[in-house]
Amino acid sequence: MKYIIAFTSLILSMIFVKPEPLLKYDLDKGVKIISTYSGKFNSINIFHSIITKNKNTDTYSIKTFIKNQSKVTEFSNEKSPTEPEILAHHFLNDNLYIIVKNEMHLMAIEINPAEKKSKLEKLGALEEAEYVANISDRTIIFNTDKDENRIEVYAVAGNNLEKSIISYPEGFKEKRAFVGPIDYINQSKYVESGSNNSANLYQLNDQSLAMVLSDEEKNLTVMAIGNSNNNSQKASKTYAFDTEVTEAIDGDYYVYDNKLFKLGLTKEKIAMSIFDVTNGQLLKSISMDDFIANSNATQKEVEKYAKKLKRSAFDPVLTVNENSDGNYIVRIDYVDNRVYNYDFMFHQQMMMQQQMMNNSIPKFGPNPPEAYIETSLTADEGNSFKFVLSPDLEFKSNSNLRPAVKDYENRDQLNKQINHKNRSKVTGVFTKNTLHLAYYNTYKGEVTIAEEPREVED
Repeated sequence: MKYIIAFTSLILSMIFVKPEPLLKYDLDKGVKIISTYSGKFNSINIFHSIITKNKNTDTYSIKTFIKNQSKVTEFSNEKSPTEPEILAHHFLNDNLYIIVKNEMHLMAIEINPAEKKSKLEKLGALEEAEYVANISDRTIIFNTDKDENRIEVYAVAGNNLEKSIISYPEGFKEKRAFVGPIDYINQSKYVESGSNNSANLYQLNDQSLAMVLSDEEKNLTVMAIGNSNNNSQKASKTYAFDTEVTEAIDGDYYVYDNKLFKLGLTKEKIAMSIFDVTNGQLLKSISMDDFIANSNATQKEVEKYAKKLKRSAFDPVLTVNENSDGNYIVRIDYVDNRVYNYDFMFHQQMMMQQQMMNNSIPKFGPNPPEAYIETSLTADEGNSFKFVLSPDLEFKSNSNLRPAVKDYENRDQLNKQINHKNRSKVTGVFTKNTLHLAYYNTYKGEVTIAEEPREVED
């Protein structure tokens, strides 16, 4: 009976959720909606873009609305002869740049919110965009060239496009790292369990990214990305395991605050080395004894953990987050590699959902709609180990485990809107107190910009 009540409550909540409409936009006759995109910029401003197709002229338009407090400003339609997709956005010199790709070209919609003006500019030819990542004032696009063993990097800053090449690291053994997915680790929010892929991307600072590749021997190669003055960037450093775990059978890594944390595991031991990403200097080695003395793990628990990882279905995962005191929370866990996908940038995934259902361009992380199936499987809290380090890498045994970054995204709340029977093309973005939405009202035949209070999760 309780399951019937719970299911009925869920259906009713999906039906009767009524966001407050801020703007209703009627489509002209012969115009249909293709997709929506929602985002925020300059910390406080929200924008929504809609892509439509005129069936009479067989052309496409992109229209953007910016919300500042309770006011919504409408900007002019920007035209595209072929179907466009919004890849990303960034904010530079008081302007919002929405990065768009159609069949052959990369474009930028430049919006000046103060002057209420917008314009579309072609940036250059680009046939595909395999992976897309944002740093504060730029959008970076990656294409892997498997024949030439290199990565092509397209950096977009405002309406300027620069291309550079990252050479495949000399001696690197696991070429599938470039073939398989690349996960972009979003460190602006709390990361419970990281990626178990062999290629991951981390943001080092406002100007650069670091790509880390792991080969079959568990060596790591770190490549700096984002220095547009270097047109042939190569691997900056290859890291080996700490001497205590040279015979390691498994391991993981994580980059945080310009430091690379490297975990090594054998059937009986666990240890960690921490390096400076910028120069490869070894900053700290953490032995098995150090780990047990300063974490919530006992010798027996570590042995149980290592035994679990003997099974091929499980991978170790390592994350580092900042706590409310400014120290590092280091967390070691394991995941079931048969079903696990790193869950990154939830609101970005939701923004991209409609676009990605209509095309085949992958982004960093799992591809919707599969990403919304609850396939992530991590260990119970009792099987994860944690300890705290200061920024100087000293153990802080009495420090708290409360994360410093508050995650405002509420998956269930946005899913209610996505699954609403009268709404399609739903995208949304969260701020501290509000869910900001754009969707097509299938019952009324109009695009709606709306908002509702953010539901506080239990």
